[in-house]
Amino acid sequence: MLNKDLYSVLLDQARVRTGLGIPVCGLILAASWYMAREGPFDEKRLLQLFAMTLLYLAYNLGSFVIAKKRLFCATHLVVATAVLDPLMLSAWLVLADEAAPLFIGFYVFTILGFGFRVGTQAMWIGQASSVLGFAAAIAVSDFWRSNLTLSASVLVLLVAVPMYATILIKKLLHARELAESESKAKSKLLANVSHELRTPLHGIVASAQLLKNGKRDSETVSHSDTILQLSNDLLREIDDLLDSAKYHASSTEIIEAPFDLQDVARHLHLALSPSAEAKGIRLHIETDSAIVDGVRSDKHCVTRVLMNIAGNAVKFTEEGEVHIKFALLENSPRAYKVRFSVRDTGIGIPLSEQVRVFEPFYRIPAAVQGKYPGTGLGMSIAYDIVTALGSTLCLESEPEKGSFFYFDLLLPIVSEFPVVPKEAIGTSVNPTTVLYEKRILAVEDHPINCMLLKKILEIDRHAVTIVATGKEALKLLGNNDFDLIILDYNLEDMDGMAIMQQYHLMQKHHAPICFLTADATGTTKENLMQKGAADVLHKPLTLEALRRVIADCSNSSDALNSSLCR
Repeated sequence: MLNKDLYSVLLDQARVRTGLGIPVCGLILAASWYMAREGPFDEKRLLQLFAMTLLYLAYNLGSFVIAKKRLFCATHLVVATAVLDPLMLSAWLVLADEAAPLFIGFYVFTILGFGFRVGTQAMWIGQASSVLGFAAAIAVSDFWRSNLTLSASVLVLLVAVPMYATILIKKLLHARELAESESKAKSKLLANVSHELRTPLHGIVASAQLLKNGKRDSETVSHSDTILQLSNDLLREIDDLLDSAKYHASSTEIIEAPFDLQDVARHLHLALSPSAEAKGIRLHIETDSAIVDGVRSDKHCVTRVLMNIAGNAVKFTEEGEVHIKFALLENSPRAYKVRFSVRDTGIGIPLSEQVRVFEPFYRIPAAVQGKYPGTGLGMSIAYDIVTALGSTLCLESEPEKGSFFYFDLLLPIVSEFPVVPKEAIGTSVNPTTVLYEKRILAVEDHPINCMLLKKILEIDRHAVTIVATGKEALKLLGNNDFDLIILDYNLEDMDGMAIMQQYHLMQKHHAPICFLTADATGTTKENLMQKGAADVLHKPLTLEALRRVIADCSNSSDALNSSLCR
């Protein structure tokens, strides 16, 4: 079968049949009248045609209802319609008399329709039914018996065309299977590449942070900052490559859920402020004070677009500022119309180059010269995501004066998801609350990362227990209390989700679990959060991200309470 969802195929066929049914019936009636206009009026033939018209329309409607409500087995419905469609047409050919040759093409249309929509087996059933039905029409119709040459040519057509179509369909099926196999292989390769690159990068980032926090001399701090900056650049390129394969394959899946625009602003600040501070430029993030409720959209996609645009803005700005703004354009009781914009004082883009900015792998001349490295994928990915969100990414720019990117989204309001209005986020934003002396269990099977994770957590004097397997983790969880569990999603001996489910069965009051994963897709995070995770951290892990999770999953007034993050 070419299509696994047979009910969808049957519904589609029923819609086509129903949509064509009325005009086809009208055409047959008109043609029959035209052919017999000079002969005597045949009331019996006219009544037969009207009865056949009603029967045909009832058949179309019945097949549509049966397929939509899934009243019978889909395979049985395919066989039934493959038999009945040609038989209904054969009855038309008997009644239409001299007008019948006008509708021979519908035989081929019906047979090939089953072949290309369902598969060769359904086409062969339709072909057999067509040949038998047409043979019966020849036997009972004076017109077809008196035109044996025409009848023979139709039979040859009904036999030869599906035979040739079988060859084409098999080639099509083979090509489709090959394309799907290659697509799955590419996705698997990219997922493996992401994991294999992120895991050592996690160690590099952790080592640099430990070095920076352990030594206070300016040279060591400077070298550590350089490592962290380069690691962040490498991480962006990895994300761009993975997103390019996903979004350019037209597989962008928009997953809508309530969220707070302030969370997006905070994420952008945490991710971009180190780069901006290192270059000595101001990063200003402003959310319109009139936005007082949560909104519904795909938070991951919106954040990804702004990260790509603002990341480029920071990269191409040597002095001045990068201003990210969420401006309220229209306010109705049910939705906000918000303009998301990024303005910078960077090198700008010549007018002649602006039409190519959103092309994959395009890099402006200054980047090609080596001053601003990158793959040239960020803006094309952002453009594709914005399009999937139902908007258009626009650009205004002038060389040496900067660039202005913006897009508008109509976001449904989620009133039960309140937002606490805050001032614009800039370099003076309040830092993440740092909590100390928590009891933390970390489950990580990479030995170097185990050691580094433990040392990072101990910077804030946490009591850290590290294990490398799921079995060890479950043993400890059965006999000890923890304030937080950091669990690697992909362990060698057990799946992280299975560990969480067993732990929840073991303990009535369980500690919040934060998953650590190299899979940075929004789908994975959404799935983990729905299954009961308190949060999801992506490799490479930063001290700031750890502090945020610990603060979010703890109550600063009661460090012993382990059930507040459920």
